Amino acid sequence: MDISQLEKWSQKDQVFIDVRSPGEFQQGHIPGALNAPILNDEERALIGLTYKQKGQAEAVRLGHEIVSGENKKRKLETWKNILSQHPDAILMCFRGGQRSQITQSWLRAEGLDRPLVPGGYKALRQALIVKMETFSQSYPFLLVSGATGAGKTAFLQEASHFWPTLHLEKYAEHRGSAFGGYGREQPSQANFENRLAWDILKCESELKISGLPVLMEDESRLIGRSVLPELFFSKMRISSILWLDTPLDERVQNTFLEYVEKESVSEELFSRYKKALFNIQRRLGGKEYQEILSILENCESAWKENGELEGNKVWIERLLLRYYDPLYFGSLQKRNPQVAFRGGTQEAFDFLKGQKRMTSEQAVKKKASPT
Repeated sequence: MDISQLEKWSQKDQVFIDVRSPGEFQQGHIPGALNAPILNDEERALIGLTYKQKGQAEAVRLGHEIVSGENKKRKLETWKNILSQHPDAILMCFRGGQRSQITQSWLRAEGLDRPLVPGGYKALRQALIVKMETFSQSYPFLLVSGATGAGKTAFLQEASHFWPTLHLEKYAEHRGSAFGGYGREQPSQANFENRLAWDILKCESELKISGLPVLMEDESRLIGRSVLPELFFSKMRISSILWLDTPLDERVQNTFLEYVEKESVSEELFSRYKKALFNIQRRLGGKEYQEILSILENCESAWKENGELEGNKVWIERLLLRYYDPLYFGSLQKRNPQVAFRGGTQEAFDFLKGQKRMTSEQAVKKKASPT
């Protein structure tokens, strides 16, 4: 797979028609891919079994028999509908083999000629893995750090308007803490990595021009169940940090907004938080666990009785002070990272803007100086 082609696709948010089965697609796909399978999971399994028992010719014959008549007509309509909205979509299967080639030939018969991804998803996936490794070795990182509730995610989102950034928690669909799940399944490990690599491709051209370090949140290797690639995480561990100093009351308010007010408050939400609390009870200790659990249960009762939510700030503050701060500061002390900047949110923005201005001026001077 030509990496320059991948860069072009990521920059333009290329749409792909992925004709693999839903199960394959769920295990791993490229950002921008739309699943419009030529075979469903059961049909694919049946053809695979036929291939093993009776050989390729019989498996191909069965495949054509399954995808014929009304079935073929429905699939063609699906592909044509996608192309009506995304006329430059590219076809893809696992290896760029029979499934995408058959799709291509059927569409061509309808007057729609679309190219295939060379080597299919397998080639794309391998190229993205290599890209993550080379990127980790080639570019500096700058990590947004700070105590839990400091507003790191919001800071990163705002900084992305003027600085090359990667949003690790967004790719993982998890906020990275014991309470950080959204009540839904996280993406597969392959899809987490694919999202990361795709955004690496998107921001790499800017990094080459600007010379800036890529900005991302300071994370542990596990973000929920998503695992950061080894080389990428190793680079994070030796990278400088930008530390956000945020007062405790602000941290409590930030956490309350993120984990309570912005959520759809329900019995299920309180159940998730009680389960998360149970999962960390060993670190908390039995007495502390029981006391925080009691506060949380009282908050649930208050919400059921009169919709009151403010009381949740009590258990949030206690968790910040008794659990998250010792954990975070202990880990940071062991790492002892170089601190590029430490200060409040606005001061941190000013620091980044100053760094960008300085880097731009240096680049202009370098370009203007005689060789």
